[in-house]
Formats: sequence, C-alpha cells, structure tokens
Amino acid sequence: LNGDLEDYFGEAFNFSLGLQLSVKEIVILIKELCRTDVDVNVMDSAQNEIPDMRLDCTSAKNSLNWEPNYSLESGLIETIDFYKDYLTQINLLNS
Repeated sequence: LNGDLEDYFGEAFNFSLGLQLSVKEIVILIKELCRTDVDVNVMDSAQNEIPDMRLDCTSAKNSLNWEPNYSLESGLIETIDFYKDYLTQINLLNS
C-alpha cells in the first residue's frame, strides 16, 4: 500500500488480468480445460451490450502494489476442479 489507508477512501479499483477476450474465446478455453466437445451457440444477439471491454488494473498495481496471483487458465482450472468435486459430492456429477 502506497500511503495511508485513508488516502484511498472512496477510490474504486479494477482487479483483472488486463486481457480482452470475447465470450467465444472464453468458452473455447473452458471447453478445452474441461475436455468436452459440447456444442455452444453464442448467438451474439444481446442488445445494448458493450462489444469490447477490458478492465485496467493499473491503478491497483500502482497504488496498492497489487499483482494477480492467477493466470486466466490456472484460475479456470481451480474453479472447474472445485465444481467437479462439489457436484460429485452432492451426486449431480459422476466422476
């Protein structure tokens, strides 16, 4: 933390990897990590959506000395593994 905590009162910070990915790119990565070949139809029909969005975490890095602990892939792998274990425990998924 650069400065006193009070210096950041009311500040908003973005925490991200700074990547710009489409829904389709994320879906493809999740399918690869899950080793599945399910069909996914991204219809691209939502109105009033922001077509390209990327969070800028520069302020968090500079002010808070923040750095991400996960890559997108490692975060997705941990999340997928969590849900596989959880769904297996409650008998909604066969391991």
